[in-house]
Amino acid sequence: MISLPFLTAWLLVMFPLVYSPGPANTLFASNGAQFGFKRSIPFLMGIDIAFILQSLVAGYGISELLLRVPVLFTIMRYAGIAYIVWLGFTFLKAAMSEGRQQPHCLSFFDGLLVTAINPKAWVMQVMMFTQFLAYNDMLEAGVLKLTLLLAALNLTGHVVWILFGSVLLSRATSVFSPRMQNAAYAAMLFGSIYFLV
Repeated sequence: MISLPFLTAWLLVMFPLVYSPGPANTLFASNGAQFGFKRSIPFLMGIDIAFILQSLVAGYGISELLLRVPVLFTIMRYAGIAYIVWLGFTFLKAAMSEGRQQPHCLSFFDGLLVTAINPKAWVMQVMMFTQFLAYNDMLEAGVLKLTLLLAALNLTGHVVWILFGSVLLSRATSVFSPRMQNAAYAAMLFGSIYFLV
């Protein structure tokens, strides 16, 4: 059973982490704006399934491994930053092209990869388990409870970001050309690196 004080404290910490603009949320908005909600669902599924798997792995032990062997986290951090830089250059290339060429629609596999090497995702989950997994709680039940809470929050947050892109940003094409939107997405991705380093 989840108590109201526990849920309130958990939401006060996790809500801003999930809903804040970061690499994944920027990609949700971009994909939604360029390809619509329906075509963004595979990317959404890839990210959210990877988050669930990552939560289970973090909750059942990798968090301890990452705390004991910090070099693994450092490797993951720089691999994630390299992937975000590559995505940023993809948007920049599309913004600089003469035609209306746009980056490809992000896939299920892209979602898995973004989550697997996203340092913000790992830090958020390790922090969640170290702060909210009660010592006297049964490990399996506690990890499952926190994983399901995070999955629900992620799903709602990711849907909001896709809708933001598909409804608001796609209507802005009369004001901002696709080239300007791609340049803005590239800038947002490059800017998110500042918070990851």
